Amino acid sequence: MTLPFMSFEDQQRLTKCAGEMIDVVASEALTTPTAALVKVAQKYRDDPQAVETLTQIVLEGSKPDSSHWDGEISSGMGMPANKLVINDEDAAELVAWILNLAR
Repeated sequence: MTLPFMSFEDQQRLTKCAGEMIDVVASEALTTPTAALVKVAQKYRDDPQAVETLTQIVLEGSKPDSSHWDGEISSGMGMPANKLVINDEDAAELVAWILNLAR
């Protein structure tokens, strides 16, 4: 499909530029912590059991009615269990990385 108000060459340049922008956004998403992760890190910053507690939540999931974010999140959804896709050591490493965002 060609746009009637744009030359074919301009459309190709636009498509290439859009592809490069998508690459940048995807890369940023993988390397830039989200506000939610920073909020988790701040909430558990001084909790000596944070790694263990959050690792269990990552592995086992959480229920919306017993959420550690009760009153702060209105989605009504808990976190699904992830133990089928991540092992204990990797989950703990991920949690430690998240907790370092508050330092």
